[in-house]
Amino acid sequence: MILKMLLKMRQNIWVIPSIYSVVSVILAFITIYIDSSVDVERNSLITKLLFTEIDLAQTILVSIAPSLLTMTTFTFSIIMVVLTTYSSQYSPRTLPTFMTDRITMRILVFFMGSFIYSVITLLFMKNSISEPYVVSATICIMLAIICLAFFAFFIHHVGTFIQVSKLVERLTSEGLEVLDELDEMESHKRMRIEDYTFAQSHCNGNTIITNKHGYLQLIDHEGLTECAEKNQLKIDILCQTGDFLTQDQPVMMVFSDKEVINDELKEYLLSYMTFGRERSVFQDIGFSTQKLVEIALRAISPGINDPNTANQCILNIGRVLAKAGEKKDGYMVFFDSENEPRLTVPKHAFKEVVYHTFYQIRHYGKEDISVILTIYDALTITARYALAENKKIVWDFEKYVEQGIQKEVLQQLDLEYIAKRKHELAKLTGNAHKK
Repeated sequence: MILKMLLKMRQNIWVIPSIYSVVSVILAFITIYIDSSVDVERNSLITKLLFTEIDLAQTILVSIAPSLLTMTTFTFSIIMVVLTTYSSQYSPRTLPTFMTDRITMRILVFFMGSFIYSVITLLFMKNSISEPYVVSATICIMLAIICLAFFAFFIHHVGTFIQVSKLVERLTSEGLEVLDELDEMESHKRMRIEDYTFAQSHCNGNTIITNKHGYLQLIDHEGLTECAEKNQLKIDILCQTGDFLTQDQPVMMVFSDKEVINDELKEYLLSYMTFGRERSVFQDIGFSTQKLVEIALRAISPGINDPNTANQCILNIGRVLAKAGEKKDGYMVFFDSENEPRLTVPKHAFKEVVYHTFYQIRHYGKEDISVILTIYDALTITARYALAENKKIVWDFEKYVEQGIQKEVLQQLDLEYIAKRKHELAKLTGNAHKK
């Protein structure tokens, strides 16, 4: 449920600005109430420090409000420039990475909230206010100073965030977080990776088809498990996060003592699956690596010709695959409170992850020796941490990579370095005796 809320917030970027705007309106009305109702002593220290006369307060608010709006507009312009850079130089799939960045979004909405506060307090500040001294202008000045500090920090943040190394590291972290979530579920004994499904031991089941189309973004494993326990069900999920599904396509098989499951329960079970127009990074390891692959492909394209960036992406892909290689293939089996298996979800097979990660890079980088060598380095990183069965997959994939190398365009020294990388990979995978 929490992941579903986070996904909605990432897709609907208006949520955070709306919250900040409401807070700004509340703060403005609280300040207006203080100015119009609270008695202050004219000679007190607090009055001299925080309160100003109405005429001066109006002058301050009139000066600060347009400045805050200008700062907000300029910040929005910077964001649009960054988004254009991300789309043209990196990948359109990386746009949400910057738009949903907490620092970027919160600084922008803080500017918006400060402007809303200054406009509302200015609107209700009239000479008819009973008290000659008001605190609205002082609060507005504080907000303006904070906005100025945030703006300086925002310039530094954008200058850092737009660097490709920062983007690559962030995308790598997204992929590692997906795998860390699997580790957490296993450590709490909520899930184990097994080789069976309920269909193997149950004869009849109810097939549930989806009435939506789009990418499967999320599966609420915990919610489905609790629902299965409550209704005494066994559920096999028939698809994976990241799959593109169409209407009337089977998505799960439900086994129950009842011969037929009513439509209401079917709709309830489907509500635990989230569909959308785009893939999500929360449970889809392939989507995180896909964005790294797209950056690498653009970097090695003739128009950009930046193989070092491509190599950085490939090495970080190796980090993600090394983490994925620590898991065996099979089905993620989720258990209820009585340690009874209730839900099985097909896990992304390691062989498919490796193939869909490298097959495009292998094709477009087959003539660049630096890219070829870095692919071997990434495979070596993967093999160093992979399970024994996954080491074999890495070694078999090395043959696929080698078959695509255009050796006729490479020099003898290039081939020697490839042979050296291959020998190192062979030792890690237990194939040192093979040529």
